[in-house]
Amino acid sequence: MSKINIIVGPPCSGKSTYVAKNKGSEDVAIDYDKIAQALGAEESHNAPQPIGFVASKARFAAIDAVLEGISATAWIIHTSPSQEMIDQYEESEADFYLMDTDLETCLQRADARPEATTTVINNWFENRPEIPNAILINSTENKMTKAYSTLKVKAITDDGDTRTITGIASTPKQDRDNDIMDMEGATFALPMPLLWQHKHNEPIGEVTAATVTSEGIEITATIVKIEDEGALKERIDTAWQSIKSGLVKGLSIGFRLLEYNYLDDSYGLHIKEWEWYELSAVTIPSNPDGKINTVKTIKQAFSDAQNPTPNPVKTVTDTQAPEASKTSPVDTDEPPPPLPQTITLVDPNLGSIPLQTGENL
Repeated sequence: MSKINIIVGPPCSGKSTYVAKNKGSEDVAIDYDKIAQALGAEESHNAPQPIGFVASKARFAAIDAVLEGISATAWIIHTSPSQEMIDQYEESEADFYLMDTDLETCLQRADARPEATTTVINNWFENRPEIPNAILINSTENKMTKAYSTLKVKAITDDGDTRTITGIASTPKQDRDNDIMDMEGATFALPMPLLWQHKHNEPIGEVTAATVTSEGIEITATIVKIEDEGALKERIDTAWQSIKSGLVKGLSIGFRLLEYNYLDDSYGLHIKEWEWYELSAVTIPSNPDGKINTVKTIKQAFSDAQNPTPNPVKTVTDTQAPEASKTSPVDTDEPPPPLPQTITLVDPNLGSIPLQTGENL
């Protein structure tokens, strides 16, 4: 059974680069420009009409072959699929990846492309396809990265076997990619992988607790301490020392889009529902509120847990995210925010304890 990946985005958004960096040596990659070059086009992205016509026919024949079923992973670059093609991809249980590259960046990259590329880019942003369940790809790093921030460490203690981090994973504020996320639209399960710089083959710990509010997601994560000498110990110690010293200053979430719409006053997205599947310690911040608040070890965490501060009783009021608009509406009758929902891993055998709860996290 094949795994099909559909890469969507405007010209110059980094689709081909993303596929080249992520496909395996035996994976099938369907890229119109590469097909045109194989058929005789001398310039990339500028095939003569006869070659372009044949290349288009060959491309759709290749897509049909993949959808019929092959025993390999396939990567299909599709700038702006029609609803009919989206339905066919969904029927084949394909995964969608949406290049999260802004208009300005695409236009800057288009300087090296044929003149008509600029028109195609503008048309794409004016008529952007609605892609279901898409994973956003940050084209500047070709990673699934969102909502970073500056790190401020308040406390560091290193006298236990396991270290802990508490901090803000993301907030609804508009990040540098012009996207806004509704925090209460997140779905996730714990424990969740804590990665180093969004490298899926470099875990450094686990997210063990998360408090979800309309203002953001506050998390507790553990970073393991390895006793045996070797590459794993060196990598995790390097990560821990980088966080303690302040060289690594952010947290970033990796997620899949579930429901979203485009913002009226920018080329960003209003992300309403999303599946959160990993958290990373990262170097470059993007969201000003995604900061790590404290760094400590598990021994101090046990002390904190033994002396919790009781939470006040509040009435839970459901709120709904405002629709995106060019001007911020003034609402003097806005209901109070909902009581934070705390999700905590409580089995110490799995590597953590409930550190903090509710508003006291």
